[in-house]
Amino acid sequence: MSPNDLILPIESAEFVMQNAKSVSINQSGVDQLAQKIFQSLKDKNCNYFNWKSSTLNPKKMNEFSLNWIFLVDTLNFSFWSDNELIQVCDTLPNDFKRPSIEKYTVNYNQIPYTGYWALCAAINRALDDGFPITEPFFYAHITEQELAHILRSDSSVQIPLFEQRLKILHETGRILIEEFQGSFLNLIKNANGSARNLLKLIVDYFPAYRDETVFLNRKGFKT
Repeated sequence: MSPNDLILPIESAEFVMQNAKSVSINQSGVDQLAQKIFQSLKDKNCNYFNWKSSTLNPKKMNEFSLNWIFLVDTLNFSFWSDNELIQVCDTLPNDFKRPSIEKYTVNYNQIPYTGYWALCAAINRALDDGFPITEPFFYAHITEQELAHILRSDSSVQIPLFEQRLKILHETGRILIEEFQGSFLNLIKNANGSARNLLKLIVDYFPAYRDETVFLNRKGFKT
């Protein structure tokens, strides 16, 4: 992929903001909000989510945690079931009986999780069961049966887009092995301490992370 094929998120957002006809950003409002958030954090009056406070997230920053984060981010898309999509549809006839909402659910340590957190719970459940699911050398060759077992739901609704997730795992694991010796840490080292470089490496090497669209004949990230 050529570096000129795709502009990164901040440039994508800037280009859309400068050229959009129907929407605009109130820059003074953004500046005021940023100042309020900064002041609240400074005064310790602002409550924000602490990533480590979740019982499902890793607590130590080591190579295992990096692999866990990358795996979960790779699979973090589309958790809507068909029933949920029907519920939010406004074009259904008035006499249409909407089905009850049941979601992809994973019980972990006797707590039911849905959506993104169900994915995290499924990964941790698999690790507890002895599956090295965070290792690229494992998921690059994971079978359909193994992944189905790992991501199995505790409700009647299974994880959506299962086939796409299996394909992405194979592709992502293979690229990590071929280009970064099977280690996401090696990819991070190649970024030389720059978040921008890290993002560009991920986008350049991993097709699954190219959440892109075309606006005014210019390819960029969806913003």
